[in-house]
Amino acid sequence: MPKRLNLVGGDDPLFPVQAFFNSISERGFVEKIRQLVARVGAGIDGAQCEFPGDLEPWEQKFEGVRFSLYEDVVVVVVPVFQMFLLEACRMHVKDHPEDRARLAQILGERADSL
Repeated sequence: MPKRLNLVGGDDPLFPVQAFFNSISERGFVEKIRQLVARVGAGIDGAQCEFPGDLEPWEQKFEGVRFSLYEDVVVVVVPVFQMFLLEACRMHVKDHPEDRARLAQILGERADSL
């Protein structure tokens, strides 16, 4: 079974964000990060990440990035999303240093902290 991240745990109000990033498998990690940086949402094992551009015309609009884990939903501002994204990348690079260059290319100017 592929190893998964473990960003944080507990009774945190941002648990859906943590659950989403923790559900990204090692094997598909780089491509999933590419997708998220392009602001394309994804769903993995019941955890969802959605951007306003992913909505259908009849769906309620929101600003930021929406994460859900089944019925538990939280909308975060973009800097919070970016913080989690970078932390997930840092954790991944610790175990997969061979992915550092590809992630740096995807992240652009945000890659300085990898």
